Amino acid sequence: MNDETTLVTRDPTIWEERAYALIRDEMKRRKMGFKQLSAKLTTLGVIESPAQVARKLNRKRFSAAFMLACLAALDVDAVVIGNKLNLVSRTAQARASPPR
Repeated sequence: MNDETTLVTRDPTIWEERAYALIRDEMKRRKMGFKQLSAKLTTLGVIESPAQVARKLNRKRFSAAFMLACLAALDVDAVVIGNKLNLVSRTAQARASPPR
């Protein structure tokens, strides 16, 4: 690992951006806005108005619990962490798996 990589990964804003990007990208894939995400969170017992959800996400500072709740509300089953974070959603798995 070179010094440049080490310095970049030590910057906490990188992780905040990655967490935000996970949720944002999945929302885009599902064509879901803050209002719909707020409604899905409510079904999981996480009561946040659409404005509160938007503020938390756009601020890029939220708890791991909130991130997990959002990913659950978006039907994301797994997150692969490596050099690049990748989402594995139920719909992506269904497309990749041949019918049985």
